[in-house]
Amino acid sequence: YTSTGPILIAINPFKSMPLYTDEVMEQYRLQGEMGFVNINNNAKDSKGKKKVAVDTGKRLPPHAYLTADDAYRAMMRGIEMNLAGGVQRREVKRSRAAQVKGASDDNETCTNQSILVSGESGAGKTVTTKIVLNYFAMLSKVSQQKANEAAGGDAANKPATPEDEN
Repeated sequence: YTSTGPILIAINPFKSMPLYTDEVMEQYRLQGEMGFVNINNNAKDSKGKKKVAVDTGKRLPPHAYLTADDAYRAMMRGIEMNLAGGVQRREVKRSRAAQVKGASDDNETCTNQSILVSGESGAGKTVTTKIVLNYFAMLSKVSQQKANEAAGGDAANKPATPEDEN
């Protein structure tokens, strides 16, 4: 992977590479939560298992997970801004709409994000889309676990919906 601004460029090496492990996914998630980080891939816990050691420092290299995480964090910041300033923003919108007939400022703090995956036939668009969606699924799971833990210790062990029981 390499990037130029928000554009990620991927080249298919046509061989298996350890770029999409759970550990790599966790590194990019932690970076997204804490900002720029430096990951120590050789760190091990007391039982000899690999663990992710995080020190503030450099940003991780370009990756589909990084692009997905940046989009997710931007969307969540927009939602939080809308919630935090909702009452004040609605009053500003009403006054502006009254000044300009038919005006709507619904996109004043935009939360919508999109990721465009393009390339030639066989370039890996479908695989890349699956990688991004898998990352979003992991973020959703972690977010749900944190919400359950915040709601109460026992809630973390119960499924959130009947569908989660399967």
